[in-house]
Amino acid sequence: MDKNSIRTKWESLDGHRVRLRVVLPASVRSQDAPTSPPLLLIHGLAGSADAWEPMLRRLQACALDRPVYGVDLPGFGHSQGPPYALGMTELADWLARLLDLLGIARAHVAGISMGCQVALALAHRYPKRVGALVLVGPTLGGRAVPLWRYILGMALNSPREPWFYKALAVRMFFQMGPLRYAATVREMMSDDTLARAAQVAAPTLVVRGSADGLVPEASVRRLTVALPNGAFAAILGAGHVVQYHRAQDLARLVQAHCWGDAEPEVGQALWRRPDIPGKR
Repeated sequence: MDKNSIRTKWESLDGHRVRLRVVLPASVRSQDAPTSPPLLLIHGLAGSADAWEPMLRRLQACALDRPVYGVDLPGFGHSQGPPYALGMTELADWLARLLDLLGIARAHVAGISMGCQVALALAHRYPKRVGALVLVGPTLGGRAVPLWRYILGMALNSPREPWFYKALAVRMFFQMGPLRYAATVREMMSDDTLARAAQVAAPTLVVRGSADGLVPEASVRRLTVALPNGAFAAILGAGHVVQYHRAQDLARLVQAHCWGDAEPEVGQALWRRPDIPGKR
């Protein structure tokens, strides 16, 4: 079987260049279309599609029959953006226009950290455009978790992340720039994520690395309870950027939740769906 290929794709949206990292199917079926929705990956604060590279490589090795798109949001990574920072709703609207540009009517969506807030905004505003959701290490805005806790969490989490991710994180931060970073933090913290989540009907898998120092487990469970169709999975031993700790395990969870292509490895205790008080 031929291996899927990972390519860099450039588009133009709202008068700005947009960069995507794309896993293309190894072969095209006779109908000249994938059998199920593609996957859209949304990075976090001061990130880019490069933050998903370990996941892209794992999904490439799976020889999927549908594409996977990792996008640099406007003003992040290599994508150009307006001179001001966009809020979570504005980023969701931008993604909807990107899906139009790519000719994608409906996609499964996975986000990490702040990207989860954007993913939830997209599913809330455009429910017919989103299939399944996977939220990895989700931040929840300032109403659920105060800014000081995120700052403390960053300090606690940093020693737990691989050195090669730290080097990437520094590069992505300077690609974004400190002014846009600070303005985006304000937008992120003003987002009422839990209230939005309560109105998202998409089947949603919330994932947290058990060693994540940035996102408290209590806030992740609150989010799972708020989601009408939420489930929770923990990847043992992983930090905040799960894909740099356990990319294969995260890829299996995404495949299982979105496409039913894989089964989580229960015997290795990498998958948990605990009873969540208040969840019905």
